[in-house]
Amino acid sequence: MVTKPLRVESIAWSEVAEIIDWYNEQQNGRGAIFYDEFDSYLNKIKGNPKTFAFYNTEVRVAHLKIHPYFIFYAEREHVIFILAVIHNKRSNRHIRKRISKR
Repeated sequence: MVTKPLRVESIAWSEVAEIIDWYNEQQNGRGAIFYDEFDSYLNKIKGNPKTFAFYNTEVRVAHLKIHPYFIFYAEREHVIFILAVIHNKRSNRHIRKRISKR
């Protein structure tokens, strides 16, 4: 099986940076722990994008195990787009608004 490249949208990178900053404010080094989990999920998504459930007809969602965040992504013919990284307590309205922009 040929793996597709990942493209992390700039807004998703901004969300990740904010999350890392927040965790580092709580305790130095915690941001790196979050990033390690996030990165491992990117590898899971890249390795088998169909592993995670659909959020809607075009977007899938991966639930991080340690940290309370979702990764929303869309698989296309030649690339996988990482659309958003959102706290699991955010409203469905906020999530729908964020991922509908893609």
